[in-house]
Amino acid sequence: MKKKTLVVVVTLFSMFGMITTLESQNPADKVERIPEMEALLEQMTLEEKVGQMAQLTLDALTVGDSPFESDEPITMDKELLRRALVEYNLGSVLNTANNRARTPETWHYIVSTIQDIAVNESRLGIPVIYGVDAIHGTTYTDGATMFPQQIGMAATWNPELVRRAGEITAYETRASSIPWNFSPVLDMGRDPRFPRMWETFGEDMYLASVLGVELTLGYEGENNDVSNPYSVASCLKHFIGYGTPVSGKDRTPANMPEIELRERHLPPFEAAIENGAHSVMLNSGINNGVPVHISYELITEMLKGELEFTGLVITDWADIDHLHTRDRVAETPKEAVKMAINAGIDMAMIPYSLDFCDHLIELVNEGKVSEERIDDAVRRILNLKYKLGLFDTPVTHYSDYPDFGSDQHRDAAYKTAQESITLLKNKDDILPLSRESRVLVAGPNSNSMRPLNGGWTYSWQGELVDEFASDYATIADAVKEVVGADNVVVKKGVRYDNDANYWVDEAYDIEAAVKAAAEVDYVILAVGENSYTEKPGDLHDLALSQNQQDLAKALAETGTPVILVLNQGRPRLIREIEPMMAGVINSYLPGNFGGKAIADVIFGKINPSGKLPFTYPLYANSLITYDHKPSEHQERMAGMYDYESDFAIQYPFGFGLSYTEFDYSNLNLSSTTLKSDEQLEVSVEVTNIGEREGMEVVQLYSSDLYASITPDVMRLRRFEKINLKPGETKKVTFVLSPGDFSFINANNERVTEPGDFEIHVGELTQGFVFVE
Repeated sequence: MKKKTLVVVVTLFSMFGMITTLESQNPADKVERIPEMEALLEQMTLEEKVGQMAQLTLDALTVGDSPFESDEPITMDKELLRRALVEYNLGSVLNTANNRARTPETWHYIVSTIQDIAVNESRLGIPVIYGVDAIHGTTYTDGATMFPQQIGMAATWNPELVRRAGEITAYETRASSIPWNFSPVLDMGRDPRFPRMWETFGEDMYLASVLGVELTLGYEGENNDVSNPYSVASCLKHFIGYGTPVSGKDRTPANMPEIELRERHLPPFEAAIENGAHSVMLNSGINNGVPVHISYELITEMLKGELEFTGLVITDWADIDHLHTRDRVAETPKEAVKMAINAGIDMAMIPYSLDFCDHLIELVNEGKVSEERIDDAVRRILNLKYKLGLFDTPVTHYSDYPDFGSDQHRDAAYKTAQESITLLKNKDDILPLSRESRVLVAGPNSNSMRPLNGGWTYSWQGELVDEFASDYATIADAVKEVVGADNVVVKKGVRYDNDANYWVDEAYDIEAAVKAAAEVDYVILAVGENSYTEKPGDLHDLALSQNQQDLAKALAETGTPVILVLNQGRPRLIREIEPMMAGVINSYLPGNFGGKAIADVIFGKINPSGKLPFTYPLYANSLITYDHKPSEHQERMAGMYDYESDFAIQYPFGFGLSYTEFDYSNLNLSSTTLKSDEQLEVSVEVTNIGEREGMEVVQLYSSDLYASITPDVMRLRRFEKINLKPGETKKVTFVLSPGDFSFINANNERVTEPGDFEIHVGELTQGFVFVE
């Protein structure tokens, strides 16, 4: 084996690279000085500055019996508003009231009432910035267009669709008078147990980086001109390492060395920041025993220093208080404020009490927090408000947004749902089914809009979806539209217990479903999960619930072919029932048009083109990603000891079937040698050798054969989605640079090392050598 010489990639930024060294400089010095905002900052008292750093939730400002709930219909409490906005100079408000979606008209009343007092009654007239979690559409607005959740967007492998989803969400969020969106989620979905996996773009860093940039630019516009009334400021979350806690449960500790943090978790944030994202939300969890909210190294040194992020850094919900009440690193709430602000936090999502302001003012007067740190935070806040155009237009009006919820927007959501649907099994080409078939639609997900959408839909946990989305088609409704109601029998067999938990289900009537199965041609069995997010989605067992498996087995035993439709936010284990299924489709959380998209795939109106953005696990003790180390899969060795191991999975990352077939040929490299100042051109021909038009995702992977640390077996480097008619051939070309083959070494530096590499496209492989 040859000895390698390290070559450090020194480009400041590459979507696939990372900054490793920068000249020593105070990150605050790099924040833009906008003359109007500098003049305003000079006029502000300490109290006014600190107020700008505070964010309250809407329920704390409405008429109601407590800060935790509001009377209906929503009425803003002018006395509470004046206390917050005039006395405390509150800088921001978030969320809806009573955890419930509102009409655009109601949103305009809420935001305009807030802005009227902030602008016209406070001493300096600084407008409030209103933020909301618009995760797969404008979450808390009645009538908004709901797209597939991010995991479904990732399954499309189509950057154009993701960009369009961002543009439409931005438009409809502005139509709701809100300019700031707490999205995209750039956490990595590398642990199927994690209850927010479905909010991610999946397990691969490159895929998450590409799609994260597209969603960010969809929200902010191509040039990040968020003063455009059709754009919103994005908020990347949750910096950093949030998605892989040791237990797999939300907001529990992670143990992640720096090499892993930089290799697997930093690239998507780096890419979106390089592309102009305006704000970042922090990880609510703990890494290596340290809450991220007090990590000066991660917030100030890495985010603001190394990545040169000059925007606004905000906490997650109540996370400064959690430093005292949950994580126990601060003996008092006041000490928690000191630790968080000194670490580099600019705005606190408090979200109910204004004690934060009192504590911070005291800390500055006591010399425990510098006013320079306060000025840096407030400068970032004012700059964002200025860039959003809030000083000129504090509130937008719904009447200026005639395309809100329009057919054009709905069509875009439907197309995204179509391209997300992933065909995983098609035994004997049983799919697509004939439209003359008589079918049973069974399972707890068969006739409800709630699991199609998941959490962050009309409410936090999605429990109100069926109330707000009753005009859309469930899976059963959509099947009836295709084959006719007389040819469809609906028997759930089991159902979710919505009162006890957000996702646990209970036995219902398996016998009735089995009886119905004997009288039809096919069974469409919709199973998976009910809606959830965050802590309520924590689980102890990744397997599909036992009664859903019992239902699947009972239906399969009737002899009627069963098409399994997985409607779930994370891959629940199906090892015991998958062999009995004639077909398997993963629909993820496809949104309000998911039922129609699923039916159109099953009956052949649409040729499926989705690809898995994660590795579908086979066993709970084999949760592994495609980019694993070689030792995860070893052949049987000679001698006394056997260290054989296998890569045991249900379905591989990037996998998805079609109703046609594609052939790959003529994989060519522009050179078999790549130098540090050169580029490598890779081309391949793809032919549709089937009988119907289809879309294929051409995926390019690389393997570093030997490295100074154990290399990953392969890594995704490029992809492109193409459409081919029967018999059509297209040549796809990718261009790569040495930085695309880099990795984080043992010194936590990003390097590309000389040596042998392989390029894989489809089942084709070609090699090249990188030399200095």
